[in-house]
Amino acid sequence: MFLLEATIATEIFQVCIIPILGALTAFLINFINKKTNEVKAKTNNELVQKALTILETTVINAVQTTNQTYVDSLKKENIFDVNAQKKAFEETYNAVVNSLTEDTKKGLEQITNELPLYITQLIEAKVKELK
Repeated sequence: MFLLEATIATEIFQVCIIPILGALTAFLINFINKKTNEVKAKTNNELVQKALTILETTVINAVQTTNQTYVDSLKKENIFDVNAQKKAFEETYNAVVNSLTEDTKKGLEQITNELPLYITQLIEAKVKELK
Protein backbone atom coordinates (compact mmCIF):
# COMPACT_ATOMS: atom_id res chain seq x y z
CA MET A 1 0.00 0.00 0.00
CA PHE A 2 2.77 2.42 0.93
CA LEU A 3 4.66 1.57 -2.24
CA LEU A 4 1.53 2.23 -4.32
CA GLU A 5 1.00 5.62 -2.67
CA ALA A 6 4.65 6.57 -3.26
CA THR A 7 4.36 5.58 -6.92
CA ILE A 8 1.18 7.63 -7.33
CA ALA A 9 2.79 10.60 -5.60
CA THR A 10 5.83 10.31 -7.88
CA GLU A 11 3.62 10.19 -10.97
CA ILE A 12 1.58 13.18 -9.80
CA PHE A 13 4.81 15.04 -9.17
CA GLN A 14 6.17 14.16 -12.61
CA VAL A 15 2.93 14.87 -14.44
CA CYS A 16 1.75 18.01 -12.63
CA ILE A 17 4.40 19.65 -10.52
CA ILE A 18 7.38 19.52 -12.92
CA PRO A 19 5.49 21.21 -15.81
CA ILE A 20 4.14 23.82 -13.37
CA LEU A 21 7.67 24.52 -12.16
CA GLY A 22 8.83 24.88 -15.77
CA ALA A 23 6.03 27.33 -16.55
CA LEU A 24 6.67 29.22 -13.31
CA THR A 25 10.38 29.45 -14.11
CA ALA A 26 9.64 30.78 -17.61
CA PHE A 27 7.22 33.33 -16.14
CA LEU A 28 9.79 34.48 -13.57
CA ILE A 29 12.50 34.82 -16.21
CA ASN A 30 10.18 36.93 -18.42
CA PHE A 31 9.14 39.04 -15.43
CA ILE A 32 12.74 39.66 -14.38
CA ASN A 33 13.74 40.55 -17.96
CA LYS A 34 10.83 42.96 -18.25
CA LYS A 35 11.66 44.68 -14.97
CA THR A 36 15.36 44.84 -15.90
CA ASN A 37 14.50 46.52 -19.22
CA GLU A 38 12.22 49.00 -17.44
CA VAL A 39 14.97 49.93 -15.01
CA LYS A 40 17.47 50.30 -17.87
CA ALA A 41 15.07 52.52 -19.82
CA LYS A 42 14.37 54.66 -16.77
CA THR A 43 18.09 54.95 -16.03
CA ASN A 44 18.86 55.87 -19.66
CA ASN A 45 16.10 58.49 -19.65
CA GLU A 46 17.41 59.97 -16.42
CA LEU A 47 20.97 60.03 -17.77
CA VAL A 48 19.85 61.67 -21.00
CA GLN A 49 17.79 64.26 -19.11
CA LYS A 50 20.73 65.00 -16.83
CA ALA A 51 23.07 65.30 -19.82
CA LEU A 52 20.68 67.72 -21.56
CA THR A 53 20.39 69.85 -18.44
CA ILE A 54 24.17 69.93 -18.04
CA LEU A 55 24.63 70.86 -21.70
CA GLU A 56 22.09 73.67 -21.58
CA THR A 57 23.60 75.12 -18.40
CA THR A 58 27.10 74.83 -19.85
CA VAL A 59 26.07 76.56 -23.08
CA ILE A 60 24.35 79.40 -21.22
CA ASN A 61 27.38 79.92 -19.00
CA ALA A 62 29.79 79.83 -21.96
CA VAL A 63 27.68 82.28 -24.01
CA GLN A 64 27.45 84.68 -21.07
CA THR A 65 31.18 84.42 -20.39
CA THR A 66 32.08 85.06 -24.03
CA ASN A 67 29.74 88.03 -24.08
CA GLN A 68 31.26 89.52 -20.93
CA THR A 69 34.89 88.92 -21.79
CA TYR A 70 34.92 89.45 -25.55
CA VAL A 71 31.76 90.47 -27.36
CA ASP A 72 30.62 93.37 -25.18
CA SER A 73 33.95 95.18 -25.40
CA LEU A 74 34.09 94.79 -29.19
CA LYS A 75 30.53 96.02 -29.54
CA LYS A 76 31.33 99.12 -27.48
CA GLU A 77 34.19 99.86 -29.85
CA ASN A 78 31.90 99.10 -32.80
CA ILE A 79 34.31 96.50 -34.20
CA PHE A 80 32.28 93.33 -33.72
CA ASP A 81 32.50 92.14 -37.33
CA VAL A 82 32.06 88.73 -39.00
CA ASN A 83 35.55 87.56 -38.02
CA ALA A 84 34.96 88.57 -34.41
CA GLN A 85 31.64 86.72 -34.47
CA LYS A 86 33.39 83.57 -35.72
CA LYS A 87 36.02 83.88 -33.01
CA ALA A 88 33.36 84.40 -30.34
CA PHE A 89 31.54 81.30 -31.53
CA GLU A 90 34.73 79.22 -31.57
CA GLU A 91 35.61 80.33 -28.04
CA THR A 92 32.13 79.48 -26.83
CA TYR A 93 32.03 76.14 -28.63
CA ASN A 94 35.45 75.10 -27.29
CA ALA A 95 34.49 76.15 -23.77
CA VAL A 96 31.35 74.00 -23.97
CA VAL A 97 33.05 70.93 -25.42
CA ASN A 98 35.95 71.13 -22.97
CA SER A 99 33.55 71.44 -20.03
CA LEU A 100 31.51 68.34 -20.83
CA THR A 101 32.50 65.09 -19.12
CA GLU A 102 32.70 61.84 -21.04
CA ASP A 103 29.56 60.60 -19.24
CA THR A 104 27.65 63.69 -20.33
CA LYS A 105 28.84 63.26 -23.91
CA LYS A 106 27.77 59.60 -23.86
CA GLY A 107 24.34 60.60 -22.56
CA LEU A 108 23.97 63.19 -25.30
CA GLU A 109 25.09 60.75 -27.96
CA GLN A 110 22.03 58.64 -27.07
CA ILE A 111 19.80 61.36 -28.50
CA THR A 112 21.95 62.53 -31.39
CA ASN A 113 24.75 61.11 -33.46
CA GLU A 114 25.69 64.66 -34.53
CA LEU A 115 26.75 66.10 -31.18
CA PRO A 116 28.87 68.94 -32.65
CA LEU A 117 25.92 70.11 -34.77
CA TYR A 118 23.57 69.85 -31.78
CA ILE A 119 25.93 71.93 -29.64
CA THR A 120 26.31 74.48 -32.44
CA GLN A 121 22.55 74.86 -32.81
CA LEU A 122 22.08 75.18 -29.05
CA ILE A 123 24.76 77.87 -28.84
CA GLU A 124 23.13 79.81 -31.66
CA ALA A 125 19.73 79.54 -30.02
CA LYS A 126 21.06 80.66 -26.64
CA VAL A 127 22.94 83.59 -28.18
CA LYS A 128 19.71 84.78 -29.77
CA GLU A 129 17.73 84.12 -26.58
CA LEU A 130 20.21 85.95 -24.34
CA LYS A 131 20.50 89.10 -26.54
